[in-house]
Amino acid sequence: GEFYLIEGNKYFSLNEPNMIEFDNYFFYFWGINQKEKLSAGSKRKVKLTIKELYPNQNNFIPLDIEYRIFTTVGEKYEIDVVPFTSVNRTNTGYEFDIDTSWLIPQDYYLQIRMKNGTYYENKNTLSFTVVSNGISNI
Repeated sequence: GEFYLIEGNKYFSLNEPNMIEFDNYFFYFWGINQKEKLSAGSKRKVKLTIKELYPNQNNFIPLDIEYRIFTTVGEKYEIDVVPFTSVNRTNTGYEFDIDTSWLIPQDYYLQIRMKNGTYYENKNTLSFTVVSNGISNI
């Protein structure tokens, strides 16, 4: 039954030991390919494989990962179709679903970013195209 007193100025630390180094993480997509053409109405499960360059075996830090789907107007403007949304963390890794049933046929971009405290780092961007499935609603 020993107690250790902590000085008042040491309750909080601005030097966070759990901060991660963005450059040590690399992402790979599974379930969708770069410049793939998806039929309108198809659904895809996208899985992320995450590699850490210098893994620290003693300290596992869960990653806060988000994705967004956007399209472009010209070269300057990006329009969010799906704003940044959390990626699901499962027992087998990180994954999310893309449903193209409500997307119009055109080019889209899928972007992944990591969050570390209040800082964000964009990691990967993948392009894909939704093409008409040939079914007419008329």
